[in-house]
Amino acid sequence: MGKSRAPEIDEDGLKKHRAESTELTNLRNRFLQYEERREAKELATPYIAFEAIVGLLGARIEGYSDEDVRACWPDAWGTTTVNMPASVLREFARGWIMYNQPENGRTPGEVFQLEGGGQGKQKAIARQSAVDRNRRYAIQAALYYTEQPGISLQAAITRAADKFDVSVDTVQLAYKKYGKSLIAKAQETGMLKGGMAS
Repeated sequence: MGKSRAPEIDEDGLKKHRAESTELTNLRNRFLQYEERREAKELATPYIAFEAIVGLLGARIEGYSDEDVRACWPDAWGTTTVNMPASVLREFARGWIMYNQPENGRTPGEVFQLEGGGQGKQKAIARQSAVDRNRRYAIQAALYYTEQPGISLQAAITRAADKFDVSVDTVQLAYKKYGKSLIAKAQETGMLKGGMAS
């Protein structure tokens, strides 16, 4: 049995391949590789999703059409698309690129500013949850105040505190922080006429 020989390079074939190779074909080939690895359970879908956001958004920023960009992803990813602001996707891409930097040393939650970033600091979701809760308190107090003629603001705040089973001070602080802006928005949209106590 003779020695096996390495295949020879077809110079013409190599030149043709290089000539036909574009950023988009390279991107498609990378996505196909990711999909093969995902199917083999060697690569996590979230990793692929972040890489896809970076690659597809980058292609659009480079000036490729939606149709050209759509041709990059594997059929297994489907054909359904969603229109959304590029600035939103840029934030995902920016965070993912920062996370992948060799000198990073931070968790994804820190890079995306979702974690507190220090001992005792609240996660972004906890901070937003507190804002949402306090806005609900302020909205309820404003509703009681506007829907019941003759009721005092303090009585409306007390009633809202009773409804949510929280202290009057909690609703008072929430109303102080969010009440004026909520009322101003209601007035701008025509839902309220006239002024209100602050």
